[in-house]
Amino acid sequence: MSFDIYVSAFRGREVFEYDAAVVEDIFRPLIARQEKRLWTLRTGGFVDIADTPQIEGFSVNRPSSDRVFWDAVLEVLRRTPSVLY
Repeated sequence: MSFDIYVSAFRGREVFEYDAAVVEDIFRPLIARQEKRLWTLRTGGFVDIADTPQIEGFSVNRPSSDRVFWDAVLEVLRRTPSVLY
């Protein structure tokens, strides 16, 4: 069985867009294969992210239990006004 996690950005009560490069820079060391919208991670799991310069968030299918993966997620949360659910 697998599950998904979602990271979405908000400022106040409104959806907030930020540079997709923030997420790509943080996850770059973990990416084994990168297609337009789908990144296969070396730690396991898949990042689904919009193929646009500005994003509102992203999702991860089958997130890994690897600490390196979760450190990357936490870094995104530190750098953006995002929530994890």
